[in-house]
Amino acid sequence: MNSACSRPSRRLGAGEAGELAGDPEVLGRAEDQSLRLRHLQMARAVRHEAIARLDDAADGHGVPGRGRAPAEAEEAQDRHARSRLSRVAGSHTHWPTSAGWRSVRAVRREITLAELAAHAGVGEADVRDWNAAGILGAPGRTTFEPEDLGRVEIFALLARRGLSRDDIVAWARRGTVEHYVAGAPAAIKGPTCSLAEAAAEAGVPLPLVEQLWETSGFRRDERVGADAVEYLRAMAATRDAGYPDDALVQLARVFADGMRRISDAQARLFQFHVREAVRARGLTGAALSQALWEKAAALQPITDRVVRYLNARFLHEVLCEDIVLRAAGDLPGELTLALAFLDLASFTPLTEAMGDARSADVLDRFAALVRRAVSRAGGRVVKQIGDAFMLAFVAPGPAVDCALAIEAEAAREPQFPALRAGVHWGTVVYREGDYVGTTVNVAARVAAAADRHQVLVTAAVREAGAGREGLEWIPVPPRRLKGLAEAVALFEVRAAGRVRAPRLVDPVCGMELAAADVAVRLTVEGTEHAFCSEACRRRFVEAPERYGAPRGRS
Repeated sequence: MNSACSRPSRRLGAGEAGELAGDPEVLGRAEDQSLRLRHLQMARAVRHEAIARLDDAADGHGVPGRGRAPAEAEEAQDRHARSRLSRVAGSHTHWPTSAGWRSVRAVRREITLAELAAHAGVGEADVRDWNAAGILGAPGRTTFEPEDLGRVEIFALLARRGLSRDDIVAWARRGTVEHYVAGAPAAIKGPTCSLAEAAAEAGVPLPLVEQLWETSGFRRDERVGADAVEYLRAMAATRDAGYPDDALVQLARVFADGMRRISDAQARLFQFHVREAVRARGLTGAALSQALWEKAAALQPITDRVVRYLNARFLHEVLCEDIVLRAAGDLPGELTLALAFLDLASFTPLTEAMGDARSADVLDRFAALVRRAVSRAGGRVVKQIGDAFMLAFVAPGPAVDCALAIEAEAAREPQFPALRAGVHWGTVVYREGDYVGTTVNVAARVAAAADRHQVLVTAAVREAGAGREGLEWIPVPPRRLKGLAEAVALFEVRAAGRVRAPRLVDPVCGMELAAADVAVRLTVEGTEHAFCSEACRRRFVEAPERYGAPRGRS
């Protein structure tokens, strides 16, 4: 096996070459770091050879199937390569063939200057300038290689960030771009085609493909590779399974938004933690970039497995929920749900007083608290925006129980803001992984009307919870909520017999404090104020009237 890994002098199908570097069955079986890196090196060599094979496949030179028709030679060659790679990987793995490219007559390695500029959304003059500087293709060339697509994307982003031409050239010559082009999972290294040609290849109508592309945040005039064709084939199969086009576009948008968040978290956390640990070893420049790319390459198969597991796990949960909703007689696209909105009272002044880093710590604690409670109650976090959460439940009871549990736990947290929540029960319309409609609007407005430590619910929730033991339902005066024509009857719901421990409130940041959490006290005209930190005390002293206190001597 070591011999096979050290001599990647085999000819592979373009499709299988494109997947080798990220295949978890191959890299996941590597026993140690060095073996994983050898697989990565082999994958890179394989890709370059597959590109060359596409150019001369017709003559059958030096490959299995020599002398046959090009199609037969290519298939024989693919079978030979799959067999050898299966032995290397230690298992028989599915390898896609390169047959799909045959019907795209315009597939090619050469990319024109105009196509390169359109791909990155820059002017042709910019491409000429970067080419003349020697950082994009050979100076004076009018055609470019697929690898230049990755380069021009980065240069375009740097230009939009405001870097000058000289700064971009200097940055490019450090070598970081070349590491990206060589190792990035999505960097195109093989033949390319237009989006229209990819649509024809995958058998998907071009107008639908353009919708899918734009809703995912991609450019319609970019050049694409074999992986994009495979993506469109997957969408075609989903369409054939019965998804109408508008539902397919919704699905693509949800996938794109979710995966963008996942990818963003991967990259940012890698930079914040792994990169700094590698830098601490004293590596700089090209050596640092190489070490980081090697670590990223080793982690990618792990990420693939994590995504697959979580997708299967969450799909199971949603299907179970779907059974409950259908048993209740919900119509397709319309669901009857209990929605809870909750947030932290005074989180905005807290952020202003404490700064982004400390407020982010508070938010992390709150998010962990919410997700634990939602999991126990059998609900689901629909979305989180800052300190605000939207939660969904199949019935009002679990929604109320969960909101009360979160409020109670937040009240016990040391140095923590108060919570407020609103719950409503009704019909919602599903759209793109989210819910819309009057029920959503009412639930959000009810939460906004709540005071500190208050869980407000509508009459619909109260009626559904009638007779439940252990709860107190306290009517509050009907309120006109923003955006609603009629006043809404509301109830404050509490756990019966619960006595909340007394807390002091920092007048500056709104943090609730037990006696032991008070950092400093200050008396102004006979009134004592408690603060979580010296910084909050100083802010108070500078402008006490801003925080509801008269000026006086400290």
